[in-house]
Amino acid sequence: MKVDEALILNLEKLARLSLEADERVRLSADLEEILQMVAKLEELNLEGVEPLRHMSPVKHQVRQDKEEAHLTIEEALQNAPKYDKPFFTVPKVIKR
Repeated sequence: MKVDEALILNLEKLARLSLEADERVRLSADLEEILQMVAKLEELNLEGVEPLRHMSPVKHQVRQDKEEAHLTIEEALQNAPKYDKPFFTVPKVIKR
């Protein structure tokens, strides 16, 4: 992929940026560098290497779901400063 002015202008439009000319030049150089690094990665011989499914080799223990005791409506509202049974009452935050 060639990094040219058209690509930079398109990226600028997609990202809704407004760049100065010197910023475009620096961005173009940075993108060229990134693409060179990616091209270097493509040179690696990955034959026989399995793709990663997870970054960590640790297998997580999954517990079984089980029903446990839960709060009644009265217990849940017990410490609420304001409520309109069965709901908590909160200050209005959206103005109309």
